[in-house]
Amino acid sequence: MEQNQREFRKLKQGNRTVMQYVQTFIQLSQYSPRDVTHLGCRYQSFSKLVDTALDMENRLRVANEDQKRKRQASSAPGSSLKQKTNYQQQPAM
Repeated sequence: MEQNQREFRKLKQGNRTVMQYVQTFIQLSQYSPRDVTHLGCRYQSFSKLVDTALDMENRLRVANEDQKRKRQASSAPGSSLKQKTNYQQQPAM
């Protein structure tokens, strides 16, 4: 239980998505009720922060998908490449 309290107190988002972080936060918060009570006065701010972070994460995901789609479209065969014309030399008469 003490290990879970320490883990809760040191919790950082790191490479997790916002939802993964929130889920871990909720899961570990049960082991540290005093800390959660102390954070209770900041709940509305935390909730707004999570909503803002989710919105930004979604916008970033959409922007990355758009860039990927544009890159794939521009590198598709024949998308912007001119067709080569092959000239064959006529035999001399």
